[in-house]
Amino acid sequence: MKQPRIPKYVTTLLKKNRRGIRLDLGCGSNKQEGFIGMDFRPIKGIVDIVHDVENPPYPLPDDSCSVVLASHLVEHLSQDIIFKVFNEIWRILHVGGQLLVACPYGVGHGFVQDPTHKNPFNESTFEYFDPDKPLFDVYRYCVPRGDEPLLPWRVVQVDIDPYRTGNMQAIMEKRPHDYQGQFSLKIKKGRDGKWRLV
Repeated sequence: MKQPRIPKYVTTLLKKNRRGIRLDLGCGSNKQEGFIGMDFRPIKGIVDIVHDVENPPYPLPDDSCSVVLASHLVEHLSQDIIFKVFNEIWRILHVGGQLLVACPYGVGHGFVQDPTHKNPFNESTFEYFDPDKPLFDVYRYCVPRGDEPLLPWRVVQVDIDPYRTGNMQAIMEKRPHDYQGQFSLKIKKGRDGKWRLV
């Protein structure tokens, strides 16, 4: 798939910030200070990159971000696109870069009350993305509607507060592409482009 054009303003920022930019993904009208905002709505003076999060690839080069913030975003993504979105965020982060996620607790009142919420997350959901967790291999080779296997993350921290705020927060860290993990099956891309067990 062809990568969209990178806005000139963002290209300039990338040249100034060799360690990577901080991206507020799906920022809406609430972009965090010090972040580049990306949203499908062209909100003047707030959104820097107009692009739909559910439509990878994003108009950013590989390894261009040090931090990606997804605040109250993942619960709005369709379940059939969530793995592609996490893989795309992995692509734009530096190795060791962090994805910060805040969302309503998946079985809490804050999640079920909003009719636009599609994708419930709980404290175990993030383990599907970490090769050091047994749940990683559940979808590693049969990602729904995905072309490639899940890319490796490390779950750094998950905090839940289902009773007071109804929200949870997670910190994920990008691992190197070849990281296999202690529970993972080993795979390799063949000459025909298909992934196989080694």
